Amino acid sequence: GITNHMGAKFSAAQDAFLPVLEELRSRGLIYVDDGTSARSTAGQIARELGLGFSVAQVQIDSEKSAAGIEKALDRLERAALENGFAIGVGTSLPVTIKQVEKWAKDAQERGIVLRDLSGRLHGWLSRLSLRLVRSSTPLTRGLCALLFAASVLIVANVAPGTEPSLLHREMVETLEAYADFKMGRYDAARPKWRALAEKGNVQGMLNLANMLLAGQGGAADPAEALHWYRRAAAQGDAAAMLALSRAYAEGEGTAPDSDQAVRWLVAAAEHGSTTAQRRLALRLRAAGEGEGSRRWLERAARGGDAEARSALARLEGVKPEIDPALAARAHDFLSDLVDAANTRDTDWLLSALSHDAKIEVALPGQTQLQRMDRPAYRALWQAAFDGAARYNLTRAWIELDESDGVITARSVLHEYIVGDETRKITLDETLTMAAVGKGFRIDGIVLLLKE
Repeated sequence: GITNHMGAKFSAAQDAFLPVLEELRSRGLIYVDDGTSARSTAGQIARELGLGFSVAQVQIDSEKSAAGIEKALDRLERAALENGFAIGVGTSLPVTIKQVEKWAKDAQERGIVLRDLSGRLHGWLSRLSLRLVRSSTPLTRGLCALLFAASVLIVANVAPGTEPSLLHREMVETLEAYADFKMGRYDAARPKWRALAEKGNVQGMLNLANMLLAGQGGAADPAEALHWYRRAAAQGDAAAMLALSRAYAEGEGTAPDSDQAVRWLVAAAEHGSTTAQRRLALRLRAAGEGEGSRRWLERAARGGDAEARSALARLEGVKPEIDPALAARAHDFLSDLVDAANTRDTDWLLSALSHDAKIEVALPGQTQLQRMDRPAYRALWQAAFDGAARYNLTRAWIELDESDGVITARSVLHEYIVGDETRKITLDETLTMAAVGKGFRIDGIVLLLKE
């Protein structure tokens, strides 16, 4: 397989990056992201393609000195012992190779087993090894990837060579689990999420952890929830990292540990969670680090976080204003979305979504947002429609902000599903939109559902 060196702008451009990963899949190769760019689209594309994929937790020679590399290897070792495995990447500088060789001599005595990286992702481990991957091609020259496993090995989401029928089956299982949860059938949803989680499906891990924490579909088990959050975080999932930060901060399934809480908050922020970025900004501001706080607020705002945008506006002492004509068009568009829901028109509901729209949803009882792709988001609405003899959605209020051509629409809606029993669900919705011609394109959705 291959890994990357630099190229953050390229890996953030989904349309440009997609053909590269499609070619890797066709050749039965794997891809390891070096973890340096929070904007990388590799994980999302890999999950959609069924490509063998993982993310490095530590860049072992970002500080190119013997002392710096030694500290990085120590962090990597701690991560492996805590999570069950860890991946580190580095260049093939002489100082890097020397320090890795020195560190590896007695690693097994400390509980660290060195494994072949491609073996870890394919699930076949033929021998103990430390493989420095060096190639004569321009794409991979000078790169190395290391996998450190403590006690268990975790197979990646979908190994290369997986039959298309298996990929299709897993997608169907995911949608069925969402539908059960949406309709409140927690006893049915929980074992389905568990089955997906045990296959290495990140959505399964996250949703199983959320249900274990909330005691939905069975007894609450915060310790096991923590285990699944760690598994998902080890695969580079920002929502799981944010959940771990909360768990360590509040002592859910583990003893409170403020250092670990901050560590995972920073990790979630670096992996693109706008909620983590905003919370980190507030923490830095409280500590008197105004410049760092502003940088994270700006990053969260660019990611579509409405609260971060508002906080930046308050810092400037300016209330963002929106052109009245544009506001009127936005209100009409939002009304059309409600009408589409009330006529159960899922095609229209999704028609305004951009190809790479970021969709995040927290279902009733969940405390963390979960990323969804378009099929899962469609299934979420369809499950509500299919389970209702009568369905009605009303928008209680709308708040609009506009900055640099990006419109943020925050609304509260009330959803009534009348079937065997009447369910009232409150939807706290934030849409990130851009005006396109006479309509709008939705680039981001944050949806919080509460009963």
